[in-house]
Amino acid sequence: MTICIGIDVHKKKCVATLKRDSREIVEQTSFYNNSHGIKGFIEHIKVYSESAIAVCESTGNYWIRLHDTLEDNGIDTVLANPIKTKIIAQAKLKDDKVDSNILADLLRADLVYRSFVPDKEHRELRQIVRTRVDLVATKPALKIRYMQY
Repeated sequence: MTICIGIDVHKKKCVATLKRDSREIVEQTSFYNNSHGIKGFIEHIKVYSESAIAVCESTGNYWIRLHDTLEDNGIDTVLANPIKTKIIAQAKLKDDKVDSNILADLLRADLVYRSFVPDKEHRELRQIVRTRVDLVATKPALKIRYMQY
């Protein structure tokens, strides 16, 4: 039996809902979005000794550490496109537990619109290019600013 995990990701904390195929909520828990918190969450999942699949939304860059750590520990992780996952925004009662619960349901029903996740090497190259673009864009403003003195 597989446990489906819906994770609502935020800057400091994440909220996760664990569900079995029968739609029963096994548990709702929260953990810190840092290395220590994620490792503790993974150890907590292993207590169930079942295979697990997780889904999280691509919110900013907060999902990266979570996604990579889950994948490195053998938990298949799906990155959901938040624009395509409009059902969360349409919920009448909106909080982190509801969002993670809906994500787990969408994962169970295979209705998650997946976002492309490049491998780590390509993500690093993309970040280098983004940094260069930012530096090139700020160069004229810096020239003007320091030419005044």
